[in-house]
Amino acid sequence: MKRFQNKPIITENNKISRLIDDWGDNLDPISTVLRRCTSEPTIGKQSGHALEGSEGIWLFDRRFKIESRQISVDTYFGKVADSIMDTRQKIACTGVIMGLGLVMVARKVWARRARSKPSGAWKEVGSVSKLHVYPIKSCKGIELQEGRVTSIGMENIPKDGYMTLGDRRMVIYKKDSLEMVSARTYHQMLQITVTAASEDEVFLRYFLERLKVKIPQGKADRKIKLWTEQVPLIDAGDEAAEWLQEHVFDGKPNFRLGFWPGVEVRRDISHLTLKYEPVYPFMRSEFTGAFSDLGSFLLLNESSVEDLNAKIAQRSEDVGNQEEPAVVTATNFRGNIVIRGPSAYEEDDWNWVRIGDNVVFRNFKPCTRCSLTTVNPETSLKDKDLEPIRTLKTFRLLDEKKRKLDPSPAMGIYLGLWEDGQADDGIIKVGDPVYVCE
Repeated sequence: MKRFQNKPIITENNKISRLIDDWGDNLDPISTVLRRCTSEPTIGKQSGHALEGSEGIWLFDRRFKIESRQISVDTYFGKVADSIMDTRQKIACTGVIMGLGLVMVARKVWARRARSKPSGAWKEVGSVSKLHVYPIKSCKGIELQEGRVTSIGMENIPKDGYMTLGDRRMVIYKKDSLEMVSARTYHQMLQITVTAASEDEVFLRYFLERLKVKIPQGKADRKIKLWTEQVPLIDAGDEAAEWLQEHVFDGKPNFRLGFWPGVEVRRDISHLTLKYEPVYPFMRSEFTGAFSDLGSFLLLNESSVEDLNAKIAQRSEDVGNQEEPAVVTATNFRGNIVIRGPSAYEEDDWNWVRIGDNVVFRNFKPCTRCSLTTVNPETSLKDKDLEPIRTLKTFRLLDEKKRKLDPSPAMGIYLGLWEDGQADDGIIKVGDPVYVCE
């Protein structure tokens, strides 16, 4: 077990209350477990002593980046204490602290749970203007008139005899390093399209070149690196790899196609929530997509895109640019759900979003943007002025706490599907009303 530097304990109610205010908000009822420990106190030899065991309750919290993730109550609630007690006093007062502190933590936890479902009246704010899925990560999307929502993202509603195409259920990766590849580096990927060919086959197209690929069955046969995660996939086989090599990647033999192994398979981002939960308390593994960067759904607001274009034009004029300024569309930001009606950036402050009668989403994090937004999705050419990122950096950086985690500017919000509130069919359509509530 790892040892902890043990600071003194405060038993006064007001200081315990302050400790809970400082630390209690970071206790997620899912990630925090209370367990009784009956081990005898063991005093460490390090300066200041480290209490490894005591009669009472131990806290397990993912915020502590330690293998055992164990910390005694007096250590946990003594983090900002400022008086000195000897070890016996610390052990003696553990029960007092436990009684005072855990009651307050429980209140915080139950308050968190109360916020984990919609409350209050729904307010209509606009309507759905566009729906998109991107079957292969970093490749061309498909515009839909209606889509089915699932826990790992949106999918089309296919005609009889054709397979479903789900959002980012396929990925191109490197054979040698087992890392996903992106149009951030290989801009030509934006011109790869996917269509259903049968119940278990798809067509890949790159300009005039086409290949029919059979969807592999079975369990995942390898894992690849998706940023900081190891995610499972099923490889599509050598024929698809050879087609990518010849037609997309200029003869380079290092690229392969993979498929997500099934809707029931979920990612684990607990390593991220260690540092993200204090500022994004509703970020969780259940809200991740298949091969998406993070969320299973990305919502964009037309008014926000329009305001951004106005600012790009103004900036271009201010610097004396003689050429036409860049014009971006929602497609630059590769969202699944585009809405019209709300004012610009109003979406930043939403908690819960409902589309239609019963499909409910949780807003859990702003989407910070990368250089891919500067690549024209129709031509694969990068904007010479690095727009829209250059203008976004002038007014869409996050606040200081969030910027330490994500230094890039934000545009759009990540949504997770609240499955308890989902309609049986889970269908959303262009034109559906959009509602928000607390």
